[in-house]
Amino acid sequence: MTFFAIIAALLLAYYLPKQTQGNIVAPLHQFAHWMEHYWNTGERHHAKFIWLFGAMLPAILLALAYYFARKIHPLLGLVFSTLIFYACLSNTHDFFEHADKPSLNNNPSSAIETHLLNTFQGILTPIIWFALAGAILGPAIAVLYRLTHNLNQARQHPLNHAQSNFLPQVIDTLHWLPSRICAGGFAIVGDFEDAIFCWREQSATCANENLGILLTSGAGALGIVLTKQESTLGTPWHHPEIGIGEAANDDDIKSSVGMVWRVLILFIAVVLLLTLASWIG
Repeated sequence: MTFFAIIAALLLAYYLPKQTQGNIVAPLHQFAHWMEHYWNTGERHHAKFIWLFGAMLPAILLALAYYFARKIHPLLGLVFSTLIFYACLSNTHDFFEHADKPSLNNNPSSAIETHLLNTFQGILTPIIWFALAGAILGPAIAVLYRLTHNLNQARQHPLNHAQSNFLPQVIDTLHWLPSRICAGGFAIVGDFEDAIFCWREQSATCANENLGILLTSGAGALGIVLTKQESTLGTPWHHPEIGIGEAANDDDIKSSVGMVWRVLILFIAVVLLLTLASWIG
């Protein structure tokens, strides 16, 4: 059922208008900003409070709703999972339609980096968590990740003054496994040796270990160098020059899109094989 829900959600993301997903995502972002602005004063226990009530509680309720929907009828559970998982995806229209266009700011390295990060946070991580826990909890873990990510983004907004490190720690925990799975996927579909070399030798130089693993392995798999990223608001992944080979150019943007597509297909194929194995078993 998880496989069919993932495929159906991706098809919805591809065929439905961009505004449809925007109408779903906007209230979630507004809720996150409201929670951060009015409930989080920077104290660690306040950050825990907004995470428990703004992310954990909705995920638990949706897990229970999925359980009862599946009990009523498996098809109802599938429809429920598909719609909720579709709401967990983000940046899908940019991925499907605009990601392979040349860099508008004449900085291919920044464009590739943004594409890898947006795809990882918006599509690949929700798919990984849904694939791992979907058979039992439905889309609950994907919902937990999306809401936590929204709260963490709201925390970084200039209007919010909260500085607790609790939410970044939670999001790093939720990124730990997907970042390594994605890095392994980049190595499989790209240059394996360079991807592993950059992962092992360069990821520790990045400000964020999990995102560093993602970017260094991606750059190594593509055989390119990503330029130094300075620390600015909203970019906790700043790093020195990473990768191996030539400096990134506009052609490499298309190569990065193709690599992410191959990883996405690889993940879907693995989920399909696991689904067939469970049926046979």
